Amino acid sequence: LPTGARVVADGLLLTGMGKALSARPDLELLALVHSPLAREGWGEGVQARERAALAKSTHVVATSDATADELRRLTGRAVEVVVPGTDPAAPLPPGPGHRLLCPAHLIPRKGHQVLLSALDMLGSRRFSLDLVGSLRAHPETAEAVAMWSRARSSHVRLLGEQDQAGMEAAYANADLVMISSHYEAFGMVLTEAVARGRPVLCTPAGATPLLGDAVEVVPRDDARALATALARWLDDPSLRARRVEAAHIAAAALPRWPAQAARLLACFHP
Repeated sequence: LPTGARVVADGLLLTGMGKALSARPDLELLALVHSPLAREGWGEGVQARERAALAKSTHVVATSDATADELRRLTGRAVEVVVPGTDPAAPLPPGPGHRLLCPAHLIPRKGHQVLLSALDMLGSRRFSLDLVGSLRAHPETAEAVAMWSRARSSHVRLLGEQDQAGMEAAYANADLVMISSHYEAFGMVLTEAVARGRPVLCTPAGATPLLGDAVEVVPRDDARALATALARWLDDPSLRARRVEAAHIAAAALPRWPAQAARLLACFHP
């Protein structure tokens, strides 16, 4: 890179680049951090390495307000916020209401066990569930979910990873999109769902301030609270209609990629 070049480095990569950062103090380096690595289970010592890497960055940008607050506490420095954009999407027609979609890799952090426990509390209520996400990233979690689903094979599907066309089909076949993560830095699937007019039920996530009344947020690790919210959704057609209308309203206000790209570039001060 030429002397003084402007560089954007993803936070996932940056923490392992200590020697490279020390060798090039001339670079104007923007660290783009989606999630503090300690939140991702990277083990002991990662927080100190991340703090050191961010100290060598000229600018630090987070992709949500919650992540920015964590980084300010970690580093004691200014952190700007640029949330991810969302592609415009055609609104999907409303469905019968009972079709649930959980788009999340089957890994411990995504909290599938909480979701399954909540579904077990729904009694005789009718629902179907599509699980989209990697079945290989954490085989133990995938097998536990598969064992649960085999007893409910008539209305639970493990669809694995999907390409763009597969995701479009998954959203089209859903009425409610759910995430029960123990921690979710942003959650782009939430904005993608609302962009298509699909309401969201989730645990706290960086994307939720953008979603207005299209989202209901329940506490982390609280299967009963999740089950109660699900029961309200399944039992109340008027609530579903209000949330769908709110999704269409929120979709129109979601930030778009060109504007967010311009915001990111503006973080490089002249």
